[in-house]
Amino acid sequence: MSLEEVEAKYRACSLCSVADYRLDEVSLQFVGNPKATYMVIGEAPVLDEEEGGGLLSGVYGKMLRAAFRAASLSFDEVFYTTLIGCRSTNSPGGKDFDISGTQVRNCNSRVYAMLLEVKPRAVICIGNKVYREFSKVISPSFFTLSFGKVCVLQVSNLSDMLRIEGTENQVSALKKLSSEIAVARELIRREAW
Repeated sequence: MSLEEVEAKYRACSLCSVADYRLDEVSLQFVGNPKATYMVIGEAPVLDEEEGGGLLSGVYGKMLRAAFRAASLSFDEVFYTTLIGCRSTNSPGGKDFDISGTQVRNCNSRVYAMLLEVKPRAVICIGNKVYREFSKVISPSFFTLSFGKVCVLQVSNLSDMLRIEGTENQVSALKKLSSEIAVARELIRREAW
């Protein structure tokens, strides 16, 4: 299934109740290079992305891009998607909240189809929840698909970091994430997994 087919299929998906509140004109399926070395998986789209017109268009996206730059990685090497394709909310304009197991199960085939199309050398899961849920679909650490071996890594949850009070603490958290991304980059470069 091509990325365009994945996007069309899941933009029309109505398996979860959150789809009732999705803005149809906003694509929250993926962003980035479809031939990327790194596939980065976040938890779920957030309100400022939906209002901003797409994934990584808000504060979260600016912070994630900054972390990659600080790790000497260009975002041209990245394909970004989320574990679930719809923003987790219970009402129009409502607050973001935790994703459910049902949402994850409904989107498993979406993430897997993107993985097969992008063929990354590494999957970077943002946060423990994403890593844990992704590992239920694909065995952890590394796996082999028709296009070769793929490393699966976990880095700190950026959303948690954004909730930290104080600029100094946020800068420290961003440095930590950048460092984790740099380690992932080095592991891939050396194929040391």
